[in-house]
Amino acid sequence: MMLVDSSKTTALIKPVETKPFLEVFADKTGGNPKVQTSEYLESGKFPIVDQGQKAVAGYSNDESLLAANHGPVIIFGDHTRILKYVEGPFILGADGTKVLVPRISADVRFLFHYLRFVDIPSAGYSRHFKFLKEIQVPLPPLPEQRQIAAILDKADHLRTQRREALAHLDGLTQSIFSSMFHSPGQRRTSLGELLNFVTSGGRGWAKYYSESGSRFIRSLDVQRNVVNEDTAIFVDAPDNAEARRTKVRTNDVLLTITGSLIGRAAPVLSSSAGAFISQHVAILRPVTEEILPVYLSYFLNQENGGQRIIKNMQYGQTKPGLNFEQIRKFELPLPPLELQQTFARRVAGVERLKEKHRTQLAELDVLFASLQHRAFRGEL
Repeated sequence: MMLVDSSKTTALIKPVETKPFLEVFADKTGGNPKVQTSEYLESGKFPIVDQGQKAVAGYSNDESLLAANHGPVIIFGDHTRILKYVEGPFILGADGTKVLVPRISADVRFLFHYLRFVDIPSAGYSRHFKFLKEIQVPLPPLPEQRQIAAILDKADHLRTQRREALAHLDGLTQSIFSSMFHSPGQRRTSLGELLNFVTSGGRGWAKYYSESGSRFIRSLDVQRNVVNEDTAIFVDAPDNAEARRTKVRTNDVLLTITGSLIGRAAPVLSSSAGAFISQHVAILRPVTEEILPVYLSYFLNQENGGQRIIKNMQYGQTKPGLNFEQIRKFELPLPPLELQQTFARRVAGVERLKEKHRTQLAELDVLFASLQHRAFRGEL
C-alpha cells in the first residue's frame, strides 16, 4: 500500500500532473444538518450516511435535513478513515463525517478509488483528515480517469458479489436449523444434563503472550458458530493446573460470558484444539453421545433459542455476565441424534461452499490490489 508521505506517493506514479489534496477537493461539510444515532429510522425516504461501516446507517423522512446537493460526493470518516461514494439525496449522520467535492474537472469515481488506495495512518479515535490533506493526487487525462474508474468498479463489484454470497450462506444455515428443529413436541432438557464440564479462563494470561506457541482465544475471536482464525494471538502457556483446566478440545463449544460480546457460541474444530481461553469465554463440554456440538452452537446463537434465554438470564447492566449455574439451567430441545447428524452434514456442505467463496474472494482481493497499484502507477 502507499504511504501518505507525498514524496513517496508521487514517486510511485507515472509522471502525470499531480495536485495537492486541498487544490483538488473542497470540504463542503459545514452548514449541513447532522442527525444523531438515536434519531435513525430503520426505513424511510432519505438514507443517512455516517462514518460507520454500513453504506447506509439508517433513514429519515425529514426533507429539511438533506445535505446540500453538490452532485456525487465522497464521504470520509474522520475518526474511522472509512470512505464512501454517494450519489443522490442523503442526510449526514452524527459527527466525524467530511463531505468532499472536487474543485476541479475530474471523475469523482476515480478520485474515490484513489483515496481508498492511499494508506492513511491510524491515530486511534483521533481525527484523520489532517493526514488526508497532506497527500498529492494524480490527475491523468479525464478519459483515462474514467477508464481506470470503470476497471476498478468492475473488479470491486465482483468482490461485493462474493461477500453477498457468503452472507447469504451464513443466513442459510440458520434457516436450515429453524426448519429442522421447529417441532414443539421435541424432548426438552437443561443444558446441565448434557454437559460433563463447564469452565472459563483465568486472569493473568497477558504475561504469557508470545509471537508463536499455543492459540489463545478471546471473546472477540468467538463469532457466531465459528472461531475466527484471522484475529489469532498466541501464548507460551505454562504447564500447570490452571492451563490444563482451560485447554480446549475438539468438539467443545465456546460461549462468551461477559461484556458487550456476551452470548456468542462456536464449536471447537480440530484447528483450534489445544488452545487456551480468556476469562470472558466459557468451555461447554457436551456429552457427545446425546448432543452434537454443532447443534448446541447453532441453538445458542438462534434469536428465538439461546439468545432469548441469555438475554433473560444475564446479570448486570453496565457489564452483562453469565455464571455457570445460569448456563446449566438453559433449557433446550433435544432432537434425535440422527436428526442432529443430518443437520451437521448439511452445515458441513454449506461450509464447503463458503470456503470456496472465501478462496475466490481472497483471489479477487489480490487482483483488486494489483489493479490499484497498476492504475495509479500509470500502467493500465
